[in-house]
Amino acid sequence: MTLSLKKRKTVPLREHASDGNLAALVMKLLHEGLWDWSLARGRMHLNAQWNALVGYDAAALGHDPEEWFSRIHDDDVSIVKERLKAHCDAKEECFRSEHRLLHADGGYRWVLARGAAIRNRKGAPERIVGTLADIDENKRHELQLAAQLDEMRFALASEKVLMEELDRKNRELLELSITDGLTGLFNHRHLQERFDFEFKRIRRYGGALTCLLFDIDHFKAINDTCGHQYGDYIIREIASIIKTHSREVDICGRYGGEEFMVISNVDERNALRYATRLHSAIESHAFTHPTKRIRATVSIGIAEYTHEVTTKQELIEYADRAMYQAKNDGRNSIRVWRKLVADETVTAVPTVQTKNTSALRRKRRGGS
Repeated sequence: MTLSLKKRKTVPLREHASDGNLAALVMKLLHEGLWDWSLARGRMHLNAQWNALVGYDAAALGHDPEEWFSRIHDDDVSIVKERLKAHCDAKEECFRSEHRLLHADGGYRWVLARGAAIRNRKGAPERIVGTLADIDENKRHELQLAAQLDEMRFALASEKVLMEELDRKNRELLELSITDGLTGLFNHRHLQERFDFEFKRIRRYGGALTCLLFDIDHFKAINDTCGHQYGDYIIREIASIIKTHSREVDICGRYGGEEFMVISNVDERNALRYATRLHSAIESHAFTHPTKRIRATVSIGIAEYTHEVTTKQELIEYADRAMYQAKNDGRNSIRVWRKLVADETVTAVPTVQTKNTSALRRKRRGGS
């Protein structure tokens, strides 16, 4: 049986009544708050997760934008407003600011605010929507390391021990900037940078390159049943399994939420073998829980680079289609994306296949 995936339509968010709830759920899983600022009305909606990040109950802070700005540290507020203005004036593509925000306990926490303006036909901003993430622990660690580096630069610069310590601190800073804090795998930004390099290399010099996408099955149910801390434990355990069963040259990272990506310099056949080993290891792994019997599985999508693939994002999209086909086929499975060749022509519709590729090709030629 040959399964065809039609190109998915892009539908504006406003056409989905449930997308607001879905976005809020995703942000909750990622521990990020949502904010929605109507510039015309001068009102700002801060969701429950946003309130929770600063120590308040849901909807405790009201709708006045000053609820946000009045809590920004005095040393940071002018910078935040300058960056917002730069984005509203279309000088910056998006708004991004790391600043300190007053918590209900009286202390300040480092947060990362990001947003994008919705503009009218004349290009004037009417509304800004964005997210707020707690980065306090990483930021304080980063500042502490930076402060230590500054102190060391001014002390006994000629001593060998200083140079070794500086090198160690620099490695720590580099590791912090490229590593996902929960899993220890590469973070999304560094994963994309490495993928860019590998894709350009393979386009120029040739060779094999395969993208694998993993998604934890029924992860929301695990979170709802066992709590978010246990959900984090499941993510860490699966990340450890991926790392343990991968080669040093494989690029393993957390793609986002409960999704992982591996970029490997092998062909489809060997990628499928690798994915099968990982799939079996995760399926048979004993996830400990004091009161429940927990079984976690993954759905895996595989896409191999061919000369028809012109961008890195296209290869990711094909792996994503294969992964969602595995989801649609009942989860806990592996699917491979491939353009089938029949009579020396390439079919126009991408096809997701299972491991029995020769049987699928025979069906294709027979018109089934």
